[in-house]
Amino acid sequence: MPKKTSISNYEIGMIKALIDKGESNQNILGYINHYRGDVTNHINNGRITDVKQGKIGKDIKPASLQEAEEFIKKYKTSYQSDEITNLLLLKIRKAIAYIDRFFLMIKSIDNLNKFYNHERILGA
Repeated sequence: MPKKTSISNYEIGMIKALIDKGESNQNILGYINHYRGDVTNHINNGRITDVKQGKIGKDIKPASLQEAEEFIKKYKTSYQSDEITNLLLLKIRKAIAYIDRFFLMIKSIDNLNKFYNHERILGA
C-alpha cells in the first residue's frame, strides 16, 4: 500500500477510468479511500483534481471500464447510494414536509376554534 502522501500508478489509472466513466470527484474519493482502508492513509480531493488536470500520472493509462466497474462494486460505500434510492429519499422528504404542513394547519384551525369559542363565552 502506498504511503499516505503518495498515490500509486494503479490508483491513478483507476481514478482516470472513473473520471472517464463520469463519476464525481466525491464518489471517486470515496472509492479510493475505501480501497486504501486505514484513515491515516486516505487522500484528499486535491489528488483527484491533480489527476484530472494531468499534474499527477500524466503518462499513466486509465484502467479498463470492466476494471472500473469491478472496483466500484468492491469499494462502493454506503453513502454512495444509487439514483433510485436518492429519488425515494427525495419523495420521503417531500412527504414529511407535507405531513408537517398538514399538522401545522390542523393546529392553526384548532387555535382558531379555541379563540372563537373563548370569544363566544366572553360575549365579545
